[in-house]
Amino acid sequence: MAKKPDMQDLEAAWVYHELGRCYLETGKTEKAKEYGDKSYEHAQSADDEVWQLHSSVLIAQSQGVCACTVQSFTIFYPASQRLQISDNTSCLLTLYVDQV
Repeated sequence: MAKKPDMQDLEAAWVYHELGRCYLETGKTEKAKEYGDKSYEHAQSADDEVWQLHSSVLIAQSQGVCACTVQSFTIFYPASQRLQISDNTSCLLTLYVDQV
């Protein structure tokens, strides 16, 4: 029987992700990464792969903006693998197009 996700962790993953996106959009990349990390932790606790993916992309984007290309790649590659496994081609294409 599958574990029922903790709604508090799911909500926290979403809220931290949204806060991180706001920081990223305003150029505050360190804060964006900080909130991306928090989002990822809660997504892992909830065992939710979709929010793990979203927060991974946020973390990688914040590192990519601040020219941390090696760290960015180490985050984007696993995220792309999750998308390939979930057969979500449109999201995979978006992930690559957004970073070119």
